[in-house]
Amino acid sequence: MKIVVLDETDETYNDLLCKMNTQSVEVVIRRFSTSFSMVTYIYDDVKGDIDLLMINITDSPVEYIAVASAVQNYFPQIHVIFYSRINNYAQEIFDANPSYFLLYPFDNEKFSEAIQRVERNLQCNIRQQLTFRTKGQLFKIQINSIAFIESVGRKLNIYSQDGFREINMTMEEALMKLPKQFVQCHRSYIVNFDRVLQISEERMILTGNFVVPIARGRLKEIKSLFEKKDMD
Repeated sequence: MKIVVLDETDETYNDLLCKMNTQSVEVVIRRFSTSFSMVTYIYDDVKGDIDLLMINITDSPVEYIAVASAVQNYFPQIHVIFYSRINNYAQEIFDANPSYFLLYPFDNEKFSEAIQRVERNLQCNIRQQLTFRTKGQLFKIQINSIAFIESVGRKLNIYSQDGFREINMTMEEALMKLPKQFVQCHRSYIVNFDRVLQISEERMILTGNFVVPIARGRLKEIKSLFEKKDMD
C-alpha cells in the first residue's frame, strides 16, 4: 500500500509509524509537513499513484479538508483517513468523503480497522482496473473512469477523466477485458454506457463533453440500450 502522510508533528507521525508497523499490510510511506509540498508530489511527481492519504488535522482544518477534497476530485481512487487530537472536526471532514476518522492517541483496534477497511476497498478497486503494457511499462486505469475507446490503426486510444493513453491492444481484446456497460457502437469506437448523456441519429454525447459516432447499422441496438439505461 502506498501511503502519503500530511503531518507536521513528529510525535503523532512517529506514533502512526509504530502503529503501521503492527499491521499485516506491506506499506510504503512518504511524509510531508505542508499541504503544498504534498499536493505537488501527488499531482506532479507520482501522478496520483498512491493508495491512501492520511492527514493530521491540527491548526488548519478547513485548508486540510479542502486539499483532501481537491485530491479526491482529481484522483477518486485515493482513499483518505483523517486523524486529530480532538473531534471538533468530525462533521466537517465528511465533506471530503474520508474512509475513516481516527482520534489521537490512536486506539489499536480502531487503527487496524481503518487500515483493513482501506485494504479491502483497494482489493475491490483492483478488480475494477484495466491493466495493460505500453512502451515497456505497465499501467492500470480505473474502468469506471473510461469514457470511450477509439481504434486508430493497430492501437487503441483510451479516453478517461484522467486524460488519454495509447495502448497496444485490439478492439476484441479490449471488449473481452471490459464489463458489460462497454459497447461497441462503431467499427472504431467502444463507449462506456454509464457515461452516455444523449443520443442522436449519428452520435452520442458523453460526460466530459466527449462526442462519439454511432454506426448506422448499430443505431437501433444503441437506442434500445440507452432507453433501457434510462429505465434502470
